[in-house]
Amino acid sequence: MTHSGVLSAILYFLICTAIAEPLSLRYSSSLGNTEVNQKPRPKYSESRLRERSPTDDKYKDQRISATDAANKEAKGTSSKGQFFRGDARSPEEIFRSGFQAKGTNLNIEEHFCTGYGPPSGFVSLSRSRNAAKKFAKANVNPKSGKRYIYVITPNSLPDGYWMPELDWKVKFGHSALEKLGEELEFAVAGPVPPQGRCRGLRET
Repeated sequence: MTHSGVLSAILYFLICTAIAEPLSLRYSSSLGNTEVNQKPRPKYSESRLRERSPTDDKYKDQRISATDAANKEAKGTSSKGQFFRGDARSPEEIFRSGFQAKGTNLNIEEHFCTGYGPPSGFVSLSRSRNAAKKFAKANVNPKSGKRYIYVITPNSLPDGYWMPELDWKVKFGHSALEKLGEELEFAVAGPVPPQGRCRGLRET
């Protein structure tokens, strides 16, 4: 192998090693929080929702960015610039693979009306810590008996729908509309990648 060939092989090895380096978790003993440090991840394409949505999507003009949704002001919202999600899965699993959607269906009406159509391709996040807390209490990890609330920043999140302000093309009952106001959901086209800084807050 020539000198230039050796250098090329070494460079290729170093690049592959850097890409394959596993993410590292950093545990904080204060308040039982878990934090993760990661290298910056490539931004997910903002066109993901547009490319995968139904061709007859009636809500395409109401899609917004995660940053816009994270700064919405509404009754019950928590800190600006953050989303919350209650989940039974451990921080190790979430920081490794993020939040995956149950399916690939990006029909927002069928996402909201659970049980209609194929499994949803959206991942539900909330601007309300209390809403995430309620979900966490109803979903306990069967092995550990623990439940978590994850705080997610809008960085690198795909576009989605801010559910409380959607101009729905179908009529919903009063209870459904109340649910929209309480859950303060941002339905993001999944998956949600592991974040550069995401805290797992253990509920007791």
